Amino acid sequence: NSREPVPMTLNKAFKRWIYKVSPDDLALNSDTTAIDVINYVNRERVITARSRTEQEKEANRLEAQRKITARREAAERLLNQFIREQLPIADQKRLAETYNRQYNGTVQVDYTKIPIFLDGISKRFKDDEFTANESQIKGNSWLANQGNGIVAFDVGVGKTVTAIMATVNDMQMGRCKHPLIAVPKTVYENWIFEIKELFPKIKINELGNFSKIGKYKDATGKLNLEAGSISLCTYEALEKVGFTDETINGELSEAFMEALSATDEQDSNHKKAKNKESIMTQVGKASRTGDNWVNWEDTGFDHITVDEAHNFRNSFAKPKNRNKGDADEFRDVPGGSSAIRGLKLFAISQMVQKNNNGRNVHLLTATPFQNSPVEIYNMLSLVAREQLKKAGIFNFHEFLTQFADLKSEISVDSKGNIVQKNVMKGFKNLPALQNLLNRYIMKIDGEDAGIIRPDREDHIIELNPTAEQRDITEKIRAYMEAGPDPKNDPGATLRCINTLRQAALSPALVDGFTFLDPLAMSLAGIKESGISVANKDFVKSSPKMTFVCDTTVNLYRQHPNKGQILHIPQGIEYYEEVKKYLVAHGVPAEAIAFMAQAPAGKKAPPYLKAGDAGNDQKEELKEEFNDPEGKIKIIIGSDSIKEGINLNGNTIQTYACMLDWNPTGTQQLIGRSHRQGNKQGKVHITFPLMNDSVDSFMYQKHDEKGTRLDNLWNSKKEKLDINEIDPEELKFSLIKDPKKRADLFIQEKTADLRQSEKIAVSVSDKIFRMAGEYSDVASEIEDTQKDLEKMKAALASFNAKTDKEIIQEYAIDVTTRYGRSIYDDYAQVSGKDIKELRNCARIT
Repeated sequence: NSREPVPMTLNKAFKRWIYKVSPDDLALNSDTTAIDVINYVNRERVITARSRTEQEKEANRLEAQRKITARREAAERLLNQFIREQLPIADQKRLAETYNRQYNGTVQVDYTKIPIFLDGISKRFKDDEFTANESQIKGNSWLANQGNGIVAFDVGVGKTVTAIMATVNDMQMGRCKHPLIAVPKTVYENWIFEIKELFPKIKINELGNFSKIGKYKDATGKLNLEAGSISLCTYEALEKVGFTDETINGELSEAFMEALSATDEQDSNHKKAKNKESIMTQVGKASRTGDNWVNWEDTGFDHITVDEAHNFRNSFAKPKNRNKGDADEFRDVPGGSSAIRGLKLFAISQMVQKNNNGRNVHLLTATPFQNSPVEIYNMLSLVAREQLKKAGIFNFHEFLTQFADLKSEISVDSKGNIVQKNVMKGFKNLPALQNLLNRYIMKIDGEDAGIIRPDREDHIIELNPTAEQRDITEKIRAYMEAGPDPKNDPGATLRCINTLRQAALSPALVDGFTFLDPLAMSLAGIKESGISVANKDFVKSSPKMTFVCDTTVNLYRQHPNKGQILHIPQGIEYYEEVKKYLVAHGVPAEAIAFMAQAPAGKKAPPYLKAGDAGNDQKEELKEEFNDPEGKIKIIIGSDSIKEGINLNGNTIQTYACMLDWNPTGTQQLIGRSHRQGNKQGKVHITFPLMNDSVDSFMYQKHDEKGTRLDNLWNSKKEKLDINEIDPEELKFSLIKDPKKRADLFIQEKTADLRQSEKIAVSVSDKIFRMAGEYSDVASEIEDTQKDLEKMKAALASFNAKTDKEIIQEYAIDVTTRYGRSIYDDYAQVSGKDIKELRNCARIT
């Protein structure tokens, strides 16, 4: 074929190959076809067959879900095969170069060797001589050169000082004039103190929660702030920031809908208008009370720093398809929830970067995300959205397509049935993801930074439950196994598991739990409509709380000058009971303090302070607790103590009475005491776990997830397995029915083995076919070699003849063919003609 090859995309070439290749070579399951693979590539949905009965409907739904999984796994496997076996080497290299340019085309820079300059920095800080440590210098240089970034320093490395220095450096280098720093209100005063200590000549605009923002406005409503000053506000202030309609309908509308995958060229004007209206509702309007609000465009802020930025990692939730009718391959991937706080910061970060050469967004957090892909995308979208777009990642759906390793997994649904789910089991293309993370997130552990911290020793204490706890656990387990109908008991799985967690802490928390589905109750043999606890004493009814309180008392008797932390995230209303128990056993009442917020939707108990339920005195309590000479030695705290407060002055023991759903929460808790400056040489962290409860499973998952989170940064593999603490998975771990557990195990293993067998048979057939083809080719080579030898001999004989002999033979040949002789024309044949004749013979 003399025609030039027609260029085509990799997508089109792959589909053409699928159409042409033998079905046996595709090694597909018997119920997955080449058309299914093509449909997956085209992102066409799997249509569920129509059903006449509920039984048929369930069967057809499961069949559709199975096909979604099967065709995706087949397509991914065959694409790898196509690239390896069908693409020319030149195209494979070009593909690799393009991928590396998009995802791996960066160089790791040693920022400690790039100097920065700061004027006006104090020589003293907190009554000591100030010298920035290597990590702080590195962080400053990185932010100055990078422009945007997330400073993910470990506790004690110095995020706050780094951020203050970086902000001042950007002002002095002319990159901004009006920087804003947004922080949790619990550390607001501390930030003001540290800015004044480091740069005493720089003016600070203490904006708080914007309750008095009106006094900073001019006649036009714009903020009138001095250039070169630093503005400080709390998170609550950001809720009072809005945007003009022009901005919403312009830059922000485009940014949001692109990131949400919510628009397409085929969308109607009505749909586009509806999307814009939704965005306007979420981020465009400020919380307007009198004059205590402002549009971002009127603030003049051209630089933003956010402390504890992990509180904003919930901007985008579920991935949305770009085209209506596209297959939803990621519908089972946990997406979290979307919050106005995260959406607001996304809007602010995009506007800051748009108006400041793509830079000036600094985020601070020791735990930027967990293993959740949506949190990783959300955090990167705040500082690296343009880089993501350059890599072809315009939204969360495309992020998952690039990095999410999906797998079909047997699970237990809300009805207690065994089903298949399309779940994320890890990250693929890990080096490319790590490249993005390392470029925009500077992560430095305390050990790497040379931070001196006390030794840490963890204690796992296994305790046996009471008869009442066992009875509560068995009832809830039986109810879960009976499969409560979601219509009668919505959210049954989460409700039941949280109740089991509470029962492990103290049965008193479970009193009044109600079973909502009568049929499930009947199947479970439960006669009472709810749970009534006989022993309602929060401490005495619980082996866990009794152990923690008794140990606290004994340790206080031995070391009355050392601090202890009791983290009790639920049951705040029972704190007074805990205190009474401690006092009754010899601990002075003045040695005990509470740090907690009122439970959501509940009035704060009278013994918690007014306002923020203890937060208004947090600093006073902290200073007293950290002082070895102070009276307060025992802090009983809720989740409000996990961040923004240092309890490391003199702490020797922390009790983690109830594990968080995520390991980063536990890491934050441990960081309250295990940090630089603790006067104790060793810190003890105690995890009391109840046998035959959710405690052990939760602790195991914490350990696994913590390790995998570290591997996300450091692993040298192409893929990384992860595991969320999935309520459905936790539910399965609690199922005792041996038949259900056996069915699940058999289904999972059988499916894997059948597909492995199919691929093995296909590969085996291909090898045998190739062996036969090799034998045929070997025979052809032998015959061709013989023909070649004959041709060489004929050529040698031809070359040995004289020119006259050649012409004579040629003339005889022509006479034979055409009945005439040209021998008489011999004299007219030139030497050039003879030469060409010899060349023809040699070429032939």
